[in-house]
Amino acid sequence: MYDNTLTIVLTGDAHGDVHVDDFATVISGFASLISALSKEVAAGSKITWVIEELSTGSARASVVGISDEENAVREVVRAYGIVGSALGEGTPIPYSESVAKAARAITKVLNGRVRAIRFETAKGEAIISAQAGEKKKLRYAIGAVKGTVQTLSCRRGLRFTLYDNIFDQAVSCYLREGTDDVADKMRDVWGKRVIVAGRVGRDPDTGRPVVIRDVTDIIPDEKRPGAHEEAASIIPFEEGDEMPEEAIRRVRDAIRNPDTGDT
Repeated sequence: MYDNTLTIVLTGDAHGDVHVDDFATVISGFASLISALSKEVAAGSKITWVIEELSTGSARASVVGISDEENAVREVVRAYGIVGSALGEGTPIPYSESVAKAARAITKVLNGRVRAIRFETAKGEAIISAQAGEKKKLRYAIGAVKGTVQTLSCRRGLRFTLYDNIFDQAVSCYLREGTDDVADKMRDVWGKRVIVAGRVGRDPDTGRPVVIRDVTDIIPDEKRPGAHEEAASIIPFEEGDEMPEEAIRRVRDAIRNPDTGDT
């Protein structure tokens, strides 16, 4: 396995929505940026970039580089990360004008409807905020996330996508090179509920998980018949009490919209 995937993610308005024209603009710029970087840092190499995943619910796109020259793909992935960091830090992009032009085209959608754009690779990420001069980073901590595996890379990649149980949003999961024992567990987990352990990166605004790096384990989240009977300290339910799904929705909305003051 090797690092061959590029991902771009849009953070929408207060409700999490992303307009289709903004998404189309970003995808066009994303394609132009990949093409320009491939020509500049991997000149003479034949790389085919194909769509690995398009997720409208999370307004994200991932592409994977296919080539007999793995180093060429790695160079493009590395350069993509450098461009994202330069945009996030507000520093000059250290590549040609064609690369810089494509990168700037992507950031034109930071118009209030799109609050941030995230450039993501297996090595790291960069967040470009709509607020000029505002530098944002994901908050990382060792942990685990429960969810359903929806996308598995079959192209010798390091990545798969988990949809978490609470927000039902895509979480990028990255394995480390050389972790074949963990990769072997992925063969039978597509479409299944699992617990993924590793370094969990959370959105600095909403707190929801968006990426898990250095995945250390993938554990099937199996439900045993009668397991609920073993639960301790169950709160009795009375007529008029808030339903569990209503409580979860209320807490989720409060996290997504911290400025409303609702708790």
